Amino acid sequence: MVNLKRLLKTPESDWYKGTITRHNHIEILKVIDDALSGIDDGGVQKQRFMDSCFGHFLRMHRTMQFSGTIVHSLLLQEIHHDGSPDEMRFLLGNFGVVPDTTEYLEVENGIHQRCFGGQNEIMFEEVKERVQQGEWTEEFDVVKLCLLLLLHVFLIGADERGSVPIWQVRLVDNLDAFDKFPWGCLVYSYSIYGFKTALSGRRGRSKGKDKHSKEKYNMWGFSYALLIFALEVIPALAREFAIHHNVDPFPRILKWEFTRRPRPDKVKKIIKNRLALLFILFCLCWIKLLIPMNVGGGHWLMASVELTLRSIRLYDPWQQEVQYEIRNQQVACLRYSLPLMLNQIGFYKKRRGKNTTMSPEPFHMVVVSKHNIPQQKTGGNCGAHTLALIEHIVAKRKKFNWTDDQMPQMRQKMAVEVFSNSSIVEDQ
Repeated sequence: MVNLKRLLKTPESDWYKGTITRHNHIEILKVIDDALSGIDDGGVQKQRFMDSCFGHFLRMHRTMQFSGTIVHSLLLQEIHHDGSPDEMRFLLGNFGVVPDTTEYLEVENGIHQRCFGGQNEIMFEEVKERVQQGEWTEEFDVVKLCLLLLLHVFLIGADERGSVPIWQVRLVDNLDAFDKFPWGCLVYSYSIYGFKTALSGRRGRSKGKDKHSKEKYNMWGFSYALLIFALEVIPALAREFAIHHNVDPFPRILKWEFTRRPRPDKVKKIIKNRLALLFILFCLCWIKLLIPMNVGGGHWLMASVELTLRSIRLYDPWQQEVQYEIRNQQVACLRYSLPLMLNQIGFYKKRRGKNTTMSPEPFHMVVVSKHNIPQQKTGGNCGAHTLALIEHIVAKRKKFNWTDDQMPQMRQKMAVEVFSNSSIVEDQ
């Protein structure tokens, strides 16, 4: 059993109460909403904002409070992974990916000139004041400034005393180009960097202090994303402190409302137990994958991939007429791409000396004999057979408990489980 306490970056003996100073506040959504709704144009400007890449954030529940207690508990329980140097390099490398600012040229008489006189530095407070001021001379100027405001003040969580990069002011003049820019990658990178550095230099500072005192620190990035993540993966937190709304599943942030202030001791207990379980499951699943594959344009089978052994075992419910060479060719994309992807993320580098290899050669593949797994008698049942086989392996059952004749009933059972979003593995 993994001793999780030994992997903690902040030893449990050094845990302390913390107060997070963050720079993204949900109140900015009201500022944006008021600015867009205050224009007498039949809702044209507001609709253009709603149709943009950030429009869905205006549909968030405005009573969505931030819980520093939950986020602080998560940050305290960050763990060392066996490949943390590679992980950090990957994350910080993403953080360093910024566009070539020379690509976005100044638009003649664009928003940079109209609203800010072409000045070299535009502060966030200036953008906010201009949005609240109103009095627009060009269509969609309010939309453009609201997009910049939401990006920096809400998503990136930048310091309010900072300035907006000029290349973004130029880019927003072309709303279509602004919508197509990969803002998700940029916000994610800023956020990951902010989360990982929030406690830097603070570990151990609580020693000798009053146990009731709180350490204050800044956290940059989209802090609400970390809070929603906690509610999604730790149901006990959601049941205790949040309200879940049955709306469209994406974006997930629209489903949640957080109105209660949780007790630190209760949060600590819930998160500690849940994170231990998640980490153990992650370690167990990391070296083996069960992949449902569609080959030949309409046939389903399962590939059991052993990452450290570099092997693929195909479980094919229909082996009457298909030769090994055909399946080998159909699965070639998986055999060749997996070594490249695993080497790219440093999977084998982290496991040197553990019977692994960094060879880029394709994975070896074998087809499990048809006598060892249930076979379909007619076409159309391959998908149900594949799902039943995956459930069988995950549940670690010793005997197969289905035949092709039972497929109609199994289809109904699977449909109900998928529809209710609660697939249950029964004890055998």
